[in-house]
Amino acid sequence: MKQYFIYIVVGLLAMSCSGYLDVRPENSTTFNNYFRSGQDAEALLNSMMNNVRVAENSDMLHIAAGLKVDNVVSDYRGTPIYRARQLAPVSYFRSNWRNYYAAINDADVMLDNAYRFPMSEEIVNIYRLQAYFVKGLCYFWLARAWGEVPIVPDSESIEIKLAKSSVTEVLEEATKWALKAMDLPKYEDLKDYAGNKRTTKQYGSKGAAAALLANIYAWRAGLENRKEYWEEAEKYCTMIIENKVGAYGLGADPEDVCNRVFKGGSEESILEIYRTFTAVGEFTELAYVGEQFAGWPVRTDMEVSFSYPDVLEFNKTTINELYPGDDLRRQSYFYGIDSTEFHVKVKVFNPETWEMEDVIKVFDNTKIEKAYINVFRFPSYTYTGNDKEKVFLGMEMYKIVWRLADIMLLRAECRCRAGLPDAMEDVIAIRERAGLTGADLTDDFGGDVQLAIFRERERELLFEDTRYYDVIRNGVEYVRRELSETFSRLSDKDIQNGALYYPVGSSAMNNNDLILQNVYWNTKVQ
Repeated sequence: MKQYFIYIVVGLLAMSCSGYLDVRPENSTTFNNYFRSGQDAEALLNSMMNNVRVAENSDMLHIAAGLKVDNVVSDYRGTPIYRARQLAPVSYFRSNWRNYYAAINDADVMLDNAYRFPMSEEIVNIYRLQAYFVKGLCYFWLARAWGEVPIVPDSESIEIKLAKSSVTEVLEEATKWALKAMDLPKYEDLKDYAGNKRTTKQYGSKGAAAALLANIYAWRAGLENRKEYWEEAEKYCTMIIENKVGAYGLGADPEDVCNRVFKGGSEESILEIYRTFTAVGEFTELAYVGEQFAGWPVRTDMEVSFSYPDVLEFNKTTINELYPGDDLRRQSYFYGIDSTEFHVKVKVFNPETWEMEDVIKVFDNTKIEKAYINVFRFPSYTYTGNDKEKVFLGMEMYKIVWRLADIMLLRAECRCRAGLPDAMEDVIAIRERAGLTGADLTDDFGGDVQLAIFRERERELLFEDTRYYDVIRNGVEYVRRELSETFSRLSDKDIQNGALYYPVGSSAMNNNDLILQNVYWNTKVQ
């Protein structure tokens, strides 16, 4: 895996902030003498995938705004999350689509110059299909996050002033490329130009393309109010669940999800964002915004305190309301939630020896309201200074964009919204894996099946950065009920004018008078 982005250092596509889309690539004529080998194709692919990797990490504000959380501490880590939940212009105007368009440009350079590669059409097509997938993925992400954005015709057009297209047109563009990407091989059959098997799930595959189309059609169904799109989304979910587009399967139980699936590369994972851990400089940003819930006992660099608040906190009452008592996710995602005592090793000063010594302190958990997060279990550290001070880098795991449980619950939502039968079938399967039996298996929230499915997605994917877009997809009622108080006060006109999207970053408008600001955010410019 260390070699996955080895060619990026070549600097194949030098990006700056001076282009009309906040990206300026090398002109494709620069590459006349470049596209000579499979290694060149692989280098361009890896540049493209690296930009996807960085772009995915650019959508943190919406994810933070969608977190289900009882308390957010306003400190140097918690303030960005607090501001996201408050729709604070000081944070939202920093949003930037640069890396999405950098990835799209890499894909266009690949497509516009693929004929130059002195390889068989079969080999060249490997790289074309990856480019199709990236264009579909990035335009979908752009449409969800910004709504109206420019559509770039080809690699030369990145230097042309382009106006924004409607969100429907952008989603149609995403759909077009994702459908082309369905010709990709299954993940287990992916190979590079030399016939070597690909071992990282960030690459496009037939299963990943199906998951992309399922999400595109589900998003379009909610946005455009078209029942047939729910049916299309259900179709692609079923392809994945029935293993028609790759070999996927659920992990054994919630402990297996925490210990193995979140690590990356499991049979449950469909698409991942690759992250490196070999050196401090290579370590990327958070895989999940929800990682910031993690403190004691997962992070051994943090001082043990049962009174000082963490960045993000859940109360036990919230967890007990969300999860039935026998739900194994309750025990796996939260440390010792039913324990009466915590026995913790702490360092205390011994005045007789004038040294810090380890002692075991007992804390009464029945008097602690806070729930301690145990879902992400792979902290990575570096050590600095002569005293080898431990510095937390992040969780040593990949970002799982889509996994099978997610797709199963999306299919349940599609069936419900389309009026198709068996909407609760996949919900029951996920609950069974969580150890639930009896009435908890079939609980449909008093006949509100849509809410039952939403709550199940919330339970299963609580820390996986999906909730904001789940809320938006379910409609305005959910926006006002499930997000922060600031969102509940948005008027219908605010939402119609784009309050749920990011504003266009100023750097993208500096050189392009055709791009107009989102109407809602235009009233917030300071």
